[in-house]
This record gives sequence, C-alpha cells and structure tokens, in this order.
Amino acid sequence: MEILKESFLYFEDALARAEEVADKLDGIVMRQSVASVIMPRPNDVEKWENTIDAFYVYGDNKDVMGIFAYIQRKKPLDYSLPEFAFLDDYNGDESLLDKRVLILHLKTGMLIEIVYHGDSKIDGDIYSYHLSYTDFYGGEARFLAYLHPAFYLELEQLNSEEVMEVLHSAAAWFITYCKAEDDELQEIAL
Repeated sequence: MEILKESFLYFEDALARAEEVADKLDGIVMRQSVASVIMPRPNDVEKWENTIDAFYVYGDNKDVMGIFAYIQRKKPLDYSLPEFAFLDDYNGDESLLDKRVLILHLKTGMLIEIVYHGDSKIDGDIYSYHLSYTDFYGGEARFLAYLHPAFYLELEQLNSEEVMEVLHSAAAWFITYCKAEDDELQEIAL
C-alpha cells in the first residue's frame, strides 16, 4: 500500500487531515518529527523553518498509512520594551544594589533611585521628586525619587522639564508596583 504524504502550513490542517484518514482506515494518529527531505514542501517554503513535525497514521499492524506534516512558522523577535525596569545586579554572589531601588528609564537611559524620604541625605543640586504611598492598612510611606548622579554626564541632551516628566512617570510606575505588591500580600493574608 502506498503511504499518503501531504504537507500543510498549519498544525490544525495537518491534524484534521490525519484524523480524517485514520477514521477511514481504522488507524491511530501519533505526532512525531520527520526529516524535511521525506515530505514535499508547501508553497512559499522560504517563510518557514526547516524543522517539520507530522502526524503519522498507523494501522492495526503498526504500519504507517499516512504522514501529514506541518511546518512551523518562525516567530519574529519581540523588540518591545517597557518604559521602566528595575535594575538588579544579583548574580548569585554579593549584590551592590541589595536593598536599593533603582529604576531605569529605557528610552532615555536615565537611572532613578528611590529612597525612603527620611533615610537618606541628598547633597547638592539634583533633580528629585517627592512621592508617597498609602498601603492597605492606611500606613503612609514617603519616598524621594532622584536622578542618579551617574546619569548627570548625559544631562546636556535633556532639558529640566523632560527630566522632571521622567521622574514623575517613574514615581507613578513605582506606586503602581507598590499597589500590586500590596494586593498580593492582601491575597496571601486572606
């Protein structure tokens, strides 16, 4: 008996055809990998990877009765990034940033540190933004977000208004993070 061989661009099409043939011939369907040289290639094969998976249809005597292959499309890389990200230097050893909150503004590269308002003395004339967060129990935490001095070399490219906009956005982003952490703690407590 000649083995039915067909190739498809989509998983669902290959599976449906394999199940249809298995039904007609009283066979079973099993998913396996197959070498691309075994199967005819579908149209526009340049858009698809060379790795092929297939649904094999086996008969009662364990003979292959059909091979219905599908070719996986390559997924494009996702280049999207968030506006802000926490900076963490943990590598399994000592961390210089332990117990510090550093936020990186990815568009400008601005490095923003957030400290408890009363815990740190800030020297000099720096860009800063005061913020507060009231937790679930009504406790208020006051913070200061400031542009880290490591970024000051690049400040000529930005004006004061842009720096303050980024600090304001960073503060809002951090408050959203605090609320999410607070909500998670509430769920655990309940």
